[in-house]
Amino acid sequence: MNTLSRTTASSPATRIAQPVASPSRSLYIKRGTPQFIQLTLALFSAGLATFALLYCVQPILPVLSADFGVSPAASSLSLSVSTGTMALGLLFTGPLSDAVGRKSVMVVSLILAASFTLCSAFMTSWQGIFSLRGPVSACRSAASPRWR
Repeated sequence: MNTLSRTTASSPATRIAQPVASPSRSLYIKRGTPQFIQLTLALFSAGLATFALLYCVQPILPVLSADFGVSPAASSLSLSVSTGTMALGLLFTGPLSDAVGRKSVMVVSLILAASFTLCSAFMTSWQGIFSLRGPVSACRSAASPRWR
């Protein structure tokens, strides 16, 4: 017959914590493995998307200048402001990704940057396009390649 009461046997004080078994997988991805290739392709794609979003206006600067009636210098400001905003955004998104996690920050930033870019495609004024280039670059800065 069991002499321990139900409350005594199941109380947290009487349970002994068992050590967690160490994972059999390594914490690092080894070169040449399928995971390494997938990670390399994913980082390449994120970098490509980042700089494609940055420089997508460069080939259409003459078209922007003609269609919106702004000078070529004013149309090139869209690229300059994007580059500057991206540089400033890097000061904030680096520490943010260290605190929250790189993957989640990169995914959210690429989704937001793509959304702002799609919104800018429907803008009918130069001020609308110009005003959306800043948020696109700020979001894009979180997905740009950084070295520690």
